[in-house]
Amino acid sequence: MCIRDRYYEKALKIYREINLENENTALTYYNLGTTFDEPDKQHDCYLQSIRIYEKLGVKTIQLANAHYNIAAMSRNSGNELNALKHAKISYNLHKELLGAKHKSTKDIANEFKLK
Repeated sequence: MCIRDRYYEKALKIYREINLENENTALTYYNLGTTFDEPDKQHDCYLQSIRIYEKLGVKTIQLANAHYNIAAMSRNSGNELNALKHAKISYNLHKELLGAKHKSTKDIANEFKLK
């Protein structure tokens, strides 16, 4: 574990201790997920980020990307149904936040064969 991971984990420990669930907590989970090399840790962090964003009713590009990352991980592990579920959510969020013509939105649609 690198120094950055230790700082993220310390931040999460503090958030948990004071039961703080806000956009910063969700973003911290998302960022931590991008730093881990272990798929299980990545997956858990992305799910926690999604849970908090959805609980707060906040739509961000990080929420969209967390769904995309889980979709990609699920597809790579052979779980096509879960991959499609998260890909559709990611696509819809990208479309809402960035527009249907944005490159990221089109890339997700093409990668997961969505329309």
